[in-house]
Amino acid sequence: MPAAVDGLKECPRCGETKPVSEYNKNKSTSDGLQYACRSCQKKHYENNKEKIALSRAKYYQANKEAFAKRGRKAHYANREKILERQRKYHQENKEHILKRKKKYYEVNKEKISEYHKEYLQKLPAAVYKIENKITGKIYIGQSKSYRVRWDCHRSNMRLGQHPCIQHDYDKYGLDSFDFSVIQEYPCDTDSDILFEHEQRLIDKYLAEGKELYNISRYS
Repeated sequence: MPAAVDGLKECPRCGETKPVSEYNKNKSTSDGLQYACRSCQKKHYENNKEKIALSRAKYYQANKEAFAKRGRKAHYANREKILERQRKYHQENKEHILKRKKKYYEVNKEKISEYHKEYLQKLPAAVYKIENKITGKIYIGQSKSYRVRWDCHRSNMRLGQHPCIQHDYDKYGLDSFDFSVIQEYPCDTDSDILFEHEQRLIDKYLAEGKELYNISRYS
């Protein structure tokens, strides 16, 4: 394989000697550059699209677990950067995101409605608690599908949008919060029963002098 010399490299496909800037990088080669120049690589890809796609798909299927493990490892190692990038993107593109979501919903509302109906019917309802393990401050909530609701809480915190807990999330981080079920109910439980239980707990905690995140909703 021809190596780069004095900032130049010969492409074995087209036979031309070109500046190294005309080659993509490749850490696995001795000179850190791809075998062929960009132009030849592009032509090769255009002429072999289907074959390359099939080869990549087969390789992915054969190494799916390794890809998933590597992806999880990379995400965990860079989670703070990823979350910060997501928050920044969301803040800078709020209107665009809302328009895109609205457009997607309008096109797919029947499909989304049916999916939610089927999915949510299978999930248990609950009255739940989110407790700050550092300060002891508590959020009491209820939901017909509490696991989905927990995901919403976490998502809103990460995006800087939680109406009650955001300040302490920014200060202490997600690991300082404990999510727990106080009582689980069947998925078809009437909302009034959940609201009543939630309110009883709020009254109980307030009577005990506990500090609540969601006190302003009920006071």
